[in-house]
Amino acid sequence: MAISAVLLAVGLDGHHQVLSSISIVTFVAAFALALGPVPFLLISELVPSHAVAVVSSLALSCSWISNFVVALTFLPLRDALTYKDDRGAVQGEGRVFYVFLGVHVIAFLVIYSKLYRN
Repeated sequence: MAISAVLLAVGLDGHHQVLSSISIVTFVAAFALALGPVPFLLISELVPSHAVAVVSSLALSCSWISNFVVALTFLPLRDALTYKDDRGAVQGEGRVFYVFLGVHVIAFLVIYSKLYRN
């Protein structure tokens, strides 16, 4: 997802439609293979059987709330990070994906530090 976010940002900033299209598809596919199924598949493996229903409800609620927050803040964040050039054309629309890249890197570091203790 992080690599796709970088490629998408570069594609949008450089006005490369093919790169942007491929990056969007790979971003969604990476989410579907990585973080997307966590509330559905891993919860039953991580918690005792008597708590699966409650924890699954909590995980799905957190997933939907976080998706709602991302959808709600995406356009205002994109608009805040863009600028108009000398001709009045909007530039820098891909900068919002650098923010997503930062979130991916922070999440990776937190997960790596918690899972792999030396």
